[in-house]
Amino acid sequence: MIRQTSYAAYAYRNGVRLKRLQCTSAPSITMNADADIKSSCTVEILTDDEVDWLSDELRPFWIEDGEEFPFGAFRVATVTESVTDQGRVARLEAYDKCYSVKACRTESILHLAAGAGYIQTIQAMLRTCGAELTLTTASSQTLQTDREDWDVGTPYLEIVNTLLKEINYNELWFNPNGYAVLEPVPELTAANIRHTYDGGSRASIVRRDRSWTTDAWEKPNVFVVICSNPDLEEPLTATAVNDNPQSPLSTLRRGMRVVQVSKIDNIASQAALEEYAARLCSQSALTGETVTIQTAITPGHGVGDVVGLNLGDLQGIFQETGWSVTLGAGQLMRHTLRRVLYG
Repeated sequence: MIRQTSYAAYAYRNGVRLKRLQCTSAPSITMNADADIKSSCTVEILTDDEVDWLSDELRPFWIEDGEEFPFGAFRVATVTESVTDQGRVARLEAYDKCYSVKACRTESILHLAAGAGYIQTIQAMLRTCGAELTLTTASSQTLQTDREDWDVGTPYLEIVNTLLKEINYNELWFNPNGYAVLEPVPELTAANIRHTYDGGSRASIVRRDRSWTTDAWEKPNVFVVICSNPDLEEPLTATAVNDNPQSPLSTLRRGMRVVQVSKIDNIASQAALEEYAARLCSQSALTGETVTIQTAITPGHGVGDVVGLNLGDLQGIFQETGWSVTLGAGQLMRHTLRRVLYG
């Protein structure tokens, strides 16, 4: 059966669809998990004076057999206009809502009181930046000390990501519908795989390229984390050891302990510090091997998703560090993945 595919781009005002835009090129979207602002979008449209890009949002959609799939909610940063045979054309360069959170800065010394909930504090900051809708995994962690850590003019995104790190949550990102996502860092295991590519579905692999470096020798397998802060009664210390016999990096397999010592300024609790050390241990399983694959356009990819591949000689668990797509007929979606040594 032949699928009917197309795309659309809409202007949204106050969260409500305002109108469909007349595109002169297909929207292109890129995600980079290592960037502060995780995703961006470019598209060319016929200039529409009814839309106010200082406040309205750009939202591209992939349409498959009549069903629309969102590919992000973006704030337009740059509008470049030109006159062509098609009329007045505007090239839009836009970024996800992390752009707004980064643009919003403290206007005075920010005071955070000891005992305040981390999640509640972060949500209040996001509301200040106009990002009121969140998909949140609850946490009972609270600030252990009064905080005035940030200078006047510090971007709220920097503060939010610092607080998220202290409770072992992912950096802030926004899902395809424009909701802020506050969630713990996932373990890089088979239980957390969000997408599987095995060549047997419509999103089967079209082409793959592989590049890698051998960097496992110096990778640590013992992780010591120290939180030393004058406002704490005493320094906190946590240690995580990779002793998994399935891991080539483990103390058991290598017959040696390779120690990494990290120092941090703040953490939510001793338990959070132990989780932090465990996360460093888990993330050390990411190798230098990078795999780039191209698939049919598949909605639903977020930031840092765990991906399973079962493609003959290419099998295993991977973390998605980036993806890009142009929402046009016959186009492919490109995924950049890093292999996990065990899961």
